Amino acid sequence: MTTSRTPGMRHGKPSFPSKASKSAQGRAFRLAPIARAVALAFVAGVGWDAAHAQQAFSPAWFATKGAVQSQAAATGLMPNGQPASSFNGAQPLSRAASAQVQQSIAHFNTAAQAIAMQQRLQQQAREAAWLSAPSVPDGLVEGGLKIDENDLTKGWRNAKAPTESVADGKTTVAIEQTAEKAILNWETFNVGRNTTVNFDQSAGTDASGRNEWIALNRVNDPAARPSQIQGQIKADGSVYIINRNGVVFTGTSQVNTRGLVASTLSLSDEQFERGINNAVNYPDAWNSGNNTARPIFGDQTPVNSTAAASAWTPPIEDAPGGVTVEAGAELTVSDGGKLMLFGTQVENAGALSVADGQVILAAGEQVWLTTDYLVDTSGSSSATFPDAARGLDVAVSGPLPHLYSFEYVRKMLSGAGGGQILPAMEARAEALDYHVTNSGSISAERGNVTLQSREVNQNGVVFATTALNNLNGSIRLRGWGQGAMFYAFNFFGDDTPQKMANWSAGTVTLGEGSVTLILPDAGDTAEIETTLLATRYTPSRITVDGKLIDLQAGSLLMAPSGEIELIAAASPMDVLINNGNSNNPQAGPASEPVSGALTNDGSRIYIDSGAVVSVAGLQGVDVAMDRNFVEVDLRINELRDSPLLADSW
Repeated sequence: MTTSRTPGMRHGKPSFPSKASKSAQGRAFRLAPIARAVALAFVAGVGWDAAHAQQAFSPAWFATKGAVQSQAAATGLMPNGQPASSFNGAQPLSRAASAQVQQSIAHFNTAAQAIAMQQRLQQQAREAAWLSAPSVPDGLVEGGLKIDENDLTKGWRNAKAPTESVADGKTTVAIEQTAEKAILNWETFNVGRNTTVNFDQSAGTDASGRNEWIALNRVNDPAARPSQIQGQIKADGSVYIINRNGVVFTGTSQVNTRGLVASTLSLSDEQFERGINNAVNYPDAWNSGNNTARPIFGDQTPVNSTAAASAWTPPIEDAPGGVTVEAGAELTVSDGGKLMLFGTQVENAGALSVADGQVILAAGEQVWLTTDYLVDTSGSSSATFPDAARGLDVAVSGPLPHLYSFEYVRKMLSGAGGGQILPAMEARAEALDYHVTNSGSISAERGNVTLQSREVNQNGVVFATTALNNLNGSIRLRGWGQGAMFYAFNFFGDDTPQKMANWSAGTVTLGEGSVTLILPDAGDTAEIETTLLATRYTPSRITVDGKLIDLQAGSLLMAPSGEIELIAAASPMDVLINNGNSNNPQAGPASEPVSGALTNDGSRIYIDSGAVVSVAGLQGVDVAMDRNFVEVDLRINELRDSPLLADSW
């Protein structure tokens, strides 16, 4: 195993801007807007006035910054007519800055340029997509949106029949949902570019404005065609699209929902009704006493037998397809929702964004999901899990031929059983090329982004923000190709109900020019007492896990005042095999499973020339003068022993 850890400041005052409130009980900590701090990062020819009107790190801010930089580079002048060179040394920070500060500023500048460029590319791709000929008809027609009428697969539950209206060349298909969970079976689910599919889930909106209603759209196309989303999908709650043959969001598509799942892996009615973070639990095939969970998404073994003859492996030619988001596509999830894409290959070249939620891109043929536990929820131990996110944890794998307990997987890894089962799963994963690739942009304000498969390629922009009150941003790039969810308290070292265990790692590549970045939330105006930092402030965190980790030239991995951890290991769960009561099952030493002797497992971290891994914070940022004052009330009792007031009353 190879480990590289870059910690930021875990406790105490982080180095991005802060402001203290006046208090007799202690100073308060506040994340102030950092627009001015980042504007100072434009010292090589970028003006403050052009960006000042925009919220720092908003899409408009990045677009303005990119335009100002281009103008300054071409003309040598700022928008206000000042020479660009006048900013060199003009600000106090520039005059007094150390080489380290200048380097940190350069990294911010690189990130801003890359994000602005990604936004321009998305806009250009969307405009180009609109110029191409449409390939999907609009509305409720053959080849477009067509309800399944096959007696073997049809079904329409908890929603009224769709209605269609046309105005000004635009088609609206309205579906009124009548209960919390609707199951809608389609022969084809293709949305034309001039079509808006509106799921009316307004009856599920509570007093706080939240909406937990879900519409499951299952596609049973006899012609085995992928779904083409070229128009708009809107919903008050969540929309799931399940099509084994593939799901494609083209450059003209736009999705605005509270939650979105697009998957080529199956989702049963039973599992949907239970919830996608509540796995069906069975005794394993060997009756070892440790239960096993069926995968949430994906075909599952129909038998519960240990016999080799009953081992279940579906034909490789019947494997599910992939999910593709093309450049120009806009998929937006709000209000704490989740945006999840599952398939054998998951590729994003568009723009994915969530607010206070989570983005998960996971590739394999089976997917497990469960609540990600930050601490041992049973209270029987003090176990903590620093890699946990505020959301769901995920594991992926190829088809499991039996229902395995954690103990049996452990035996297979140690050579005590299992024969060729695990090698066969690896061979299948390679043949089907399980992978997740991001060449577009993924944004999670105060949320989490997780990319997971045997091969993860981060070639675009992945961006998150962190706010106070433990609303931290986190990014997980995991080259973990084979894993599952298990119930095995005696091996995990605590009584948390269930956890993921991953036993096979692959490759994580951060491509040239890619940006993986977490910044303070510029809009956060919350204040907390410094004495409460340990319980109410969680730093930003980026983790990169795989057997081979490759940071190519020009890649940027950055979390100011946060934590960055790179762990390379061939088997992420080695630590469970050798140290049964470890509190971190996902990252272990490179040790031989039986003897425990240290060995070379072939893992590697390679950081190319010009790649940047940085947790450096901001310095020299203006803060309010009142942070230096403490306000107290001085009355007679407080002043009674003062010699200056000895004769006063």
